[in-house]
Amino acid sequence: MTWRTVWPGEWTCDSAGYIWADSLKGGRTHMIDVRGWGYLTGGGSGALGLDAGEAERLQDDLGRLLCAAPDLLEALILALPYVEDASDSASPADQEIIRAAIRKATGEAS
Repeated sequence: MTWRTVWPGEWTCDSAGYIWADSLKGGRTHMIDVRGWGYLTGGGSGALGLDAGEAERLQDDLGRLLCAAPDLLEALILALPYVEDASDSASPADQEIIRAAIRKATGEAS
């Protein structure tokens, strides 16, 4: 089963930090909140203590990364056979980095 089977279509992230995807029932559905402002800016235990600008940039970066996750995984899966065949341009260590990322994203044992 691929991510595209479970969540067809493109994921999008809005300025409020919400990630949306096509619903299997039709239309769009809210999937993920990119939040944690208190943990990003707070001074308590476990907080990063970032200033507001840094926290906003981090939230935006995380939102974009999460939105791209299905596409990135699909690209790695599609690229792996080519990388494995191109032994002159991709070292075994580079190939393993791709395999490890796929395993991590799919929950497979390392």
